Amino acid sequence: MRQAGALASTAAADRPPYNPGMATSGPAAGQCDSYTGRVVRPHARGGPPWAVARVLSRFTEGRLELVAGEERHTFGARGATALPVRVEIHDPRAWRAVLFGGTIGAAEAYAEGWWSADDLTGLMRLVSRNERAAAGLDGWLLGHIHVPDALTPESPNGYLGSLTGLNRGETGARGPWLITVNRGGIGEVEHLPLAPLRWR
Repeated sequence: MRQAGALASTAAADRPPYNPGMATSGPAAGQCDSYTGRVVRPHARGGPPWAVARVLSRFTEGRLELVAGEERHTFGARGATALPVRVEIHDPRAWRAVLFGGTIGAAEAYAEGWWSADDLTGLMRLVSRNERAAAGLDGWLLGHIHVPDALTPESPNGYLGSLTGLNRGETGARGPWLITVNRGGIGEVEHLPLAPLRWR
């Protein structure tokens, strides 16, 4: 998203609290952001800003059809028939809401009618399934929960568990994980039951 046409700046103390959806009508070339005091111009071609397109281009499951003005963009697996969702952008301010407000900004923009989806539930599922790929990560390996999940190379997302059971209620094999990373990502995932103490 491009920014141009600086307006008279106001003191930071006089600025209203930041709201991703807050904007007042400005020059015909764009919208005046009442927080930053700058003119925010819509994307020149009507399509998604590069930052949004970069994230969407990482989708590997399902298909997302994005309509912005006269432009149509398709993201996800080619030829995918599962989870096809069509999103239409009605107001270019939706891009800014997503970029600066994340999921909350997207929800506020939806409430304002700046974008719509033919299947909102399907869109949430599509985003959820592609969240890891969109973040550029090979897996979510989490801590805190003591019980280890059944991690696999195809689904390396979950809790690693504690190295040993901490009380009688934490039964079963415990130990570290051996994860082999190849050039293309995670190749092998193996749980090593090396804990010297096992509760039964």
